[in-house]
Amino acid sequence: MRAAIGATLLAVASALAVPPVASAAPPQDAVFGEWGTQGMSAKVMVAPCSLRADLVCGSISWLWEPVDASGRPKTDAENPSPELRGRPLVGAQILSGFRRQPSGALDGGTIYNPEDGRTYDVTLRLQGADVLVVEGCVLFICRKQIWRRVSSVCTARQ
Repeated sequence: MRAAIGATLLAVASALAVPPVASAAPPQDAVFGEWGTQGMSAKVMVAPCSLRADLVCGSISWLWEPVDASGRPKTDAENPSPELRGRPLVGAQILSGFRRQPSGALDGGTIYNPEDGRTYDVTLRLQGADVLVVEGCVLFICRKQIWRRVSSVCTARQ
């Protein structure tokens, strides 16, 4: 009986001595890559920020309609800064300053909406390897978009 109790206590002590498994949060670089926005109107390349590699940023890499009615590349016409209104939308940074949280979400960053020229606080959250939830609130109105990893959507069929 003492041997059984001793073996049980040894097993429990051994289990408690094993360090806990790391959280299930994906690594920060899991979000890196090209994402198709909801409706596939644009693709956004998510990568470390150029000036702060510990933060995550994203730039428009492709537009469904890249040219305006006159055949010229679309520009950031709604930007509140007059000096930026002539910059091409392709290449424009729209995600800025995201930091990984213990929950796995990326927050503390903003998204710039070139359609209205406004910037919003949002949170980015991976749902699996190929779905990115982009969610933010202004006052009491919250919006959520689902972005899909381009490589999971745009695959060549043989």
